[in-house]
Amino acid sequence: DERSPLRLPQTLQPAEGAPSASGSDLVSVLYQMRSAEDDLWEQLTDMLSAGFPRFRKLEFPLVAGGQAALAWYEKDLVAPLYANELSTGTLRFLHLAALLLSPRLPGLVLLDEPELSLHPEALRLLAELLVQASDHVQILIATHSAALVRWMKPADVVVVEHDEAGCRL
Repeated sequence: DERSPLRLPQTLQPAEGAPSASGSDLVSVLYQMRSAEDDLWEQLTDMLSAGFPRFRKLEFPLVAGGQAALAWYEKDLVAPLYANELSTGTLRFLHLAALLLSPRLPGLVLLDEPELSLHPEALRLLAELLVQASDHVQILIATHSAALVRWMKPADVVVVEHDEAGCRL
């Protein structure tokens, strides 16, 4: 919503790992990635360029009191779009990409319907990030999205059905 921590300036702090579920530290995580993880930053910006053809770059201008804003620059726009001006899908993809590219993920990542608000073309990129991250950690996703699942290999998918008798694989 409008008051989500993802949409507001955030206090810059040392980023110890992946962004939190609320995204209240996303700017710090992205800032750290840009400063110290060149290969991950390049991969992130490549993903953003592929998923959002008008994307040009991300910046983190200081606004006040140690806080920084997320500034999204697009081709043909002089001024940036700030997080409060970005679509829910754009922010969700950015948050998920930062999470899945993090080199310090916990051993298990649980995601509930990560496809919500994402453009169908972004689902392919999300699937790539999920498969890549699953090489290092276990990822469990709850989804009803056939569009997301179609980008996965059959060996990467376990279907769980629920009926009156309970769940079964």
